[in-house]
Amino acid sequence: GSFALWGSGESIQDADIEQIISLPHITSVQKTAETLYAGNSLESPINPGRLGRQTNQWIRSQFSKIPVIIMGFEPSNTAPTLLGGGSAEITQGRYFYLNESDADVALLGQALATKNNLDLGSIININGSDVEIIGIFTSGQVFGDSVLIMPFTTVNRLFELSGTTSLTVEADTVENVRLVANS
Repeated sequence: GSFALWGSGESIQDADIEQIISLPHITSVQKTAETLYAGNSLESPINPGRLGRQTNQWIRSQFSKIPVIIMGFEPSNTAPTLLGGGSAEITQGRYFYLNESDADVALLGQALATKNNLDLGSIININGSDVEIIGIFTSGQVFGDSVLIMPFTTVNRLFELSGTTSLTVEADTVENVRLVANS
């Protein structure tokens, strides 16, 4: 998978996702609702120097500060793939329950939690909704540990998105990655 801060912002249609799933050599497809948050409740732990000059210039033209990356996953996806292919290992708390598909709950990467002095049970205001921190995770990666994870439907509601904004597609073998990418 890949991640771009300057994507088109358009949702990926379900019919297109189904077509991708049906391609040969695909073993899994993860739907994600991704967005950026530059509100006052959170400060990103990302050092701007890690972003590269071009990305840093784009961010400065769009935001007054480095935004926090928000990733929304379905509660049934108990092993979500984060930025750069990392995974979230919960060190405190828990993941979403199946009935929390539209709940105001979140998990924080360890670096994000530390930067903002947040713990389990902390409440943060995201776009007018009080969101409870139910878990803290580590991914072993700078960007992964700086992410806020929420339920897929919650991200769509709080950020006025309309579905899937990113896909992580896995191929059955390394040799087939190029074939899948060109399909």
